[in-house]
Amino acid sequence: MLNLILWIIVGVSTGSNAKRIIPGEGPGGMFGDIVIGIGGAILGGLIFNSLTKQGNTDMIGSTIFAIASAIIALLVVGITSRRLGLRY
Repeated sequence: MLNLILWIIVGVSTGSNAKRIIPGEGPGGMFGDIVIGIGGAILGGLIFNSLTKQGNTDMIGSTIFAIASAIIALLVVGITSRRLGLRY
């Protein structure tokens, strides 16, 4: 449960700082970036925990993986929305 709360905080932070990390704006604006960041962080944290079988013992590793996953999610959504011609 603590990891989930941490991943949500990481997702909000990464999503809100997306303009500094990734050029341009996501298809949903600031709110969309935050939602994508949260989703990416939670997904990344879950993947990390399932691959390492660490559970709640490796919070630093899962947090780093969650940050990376949130950034990747923001990049993927940004690239695909531009290719599909979605308006920002």
